[in-house]
Amino acid sequence: MRELIEFIRRNFVGIRSRNYVFYYSHFWGIKFGRRVRIYSKFLIMGPGDITIGEDTVFGSRIYTNVLATTYPNSTIHIGNNCFLNGCAIAAASSITIGDNCIISDANIMDTSSHGIAPNRRRDPAEAKVAPIVLSDNVWIGSQAYVMPGVTIGKNSIVGVNSVVTKSLPENVFAAGVPAKIIHVLEDAHD
Repeated sequence: MRELIEFIRRNFVGIRSRNYVFYYSHFWGIKFGRRVRIYSKFLIMGPGDITIGEDTVFGSRIYTNVLATTYPNSTIHIGNNCFLNGCAIAAASSITIGDNCIISDANIMDTSSHGIAPNRRRDPAEAKVAPIVLSDNVWIGSQAYVMPGVTIGKNSIVGVNSVVTKSLPENVFAAGVPAKIIHVLEDAHD
């Protein structure tokens, strides 16, 4: 019986994945690599350019994976063999995610969306916009936020509920609000 249930689940995921890939590639122009798997709700919004690498998996039974671009020249690039688990990624400029990354139900946004001054909060020109880069093998923990202008080096990990306001080097574990380096990962391998 378990084998039958697993067979049905795998086939359902395959059908769901093909439907999402067909819809978003043909009607939205999204570029998908081979063998992209979509296990959960999946939403793409906006006029920008989105590329998703091979063997990337979108999971989560609770949250919807959201990829959103603000402008036609906004870009989101997700590398190969990534696992995104109910995250929200929003680009006004560009967000680049390397290969083999794990992103839990985190928020990655390259814009503050609003100005700080009370009389300028509705002026989109006042929003801070700066590209975000997550290098290869980065792991972003649950409910973490990655803010505009941040680059996270290879093999680094961001702990749960952290807010990354400044760039992080390679091979570190960072956590907190704002995120600070807690530990250097000496045994990290490329």
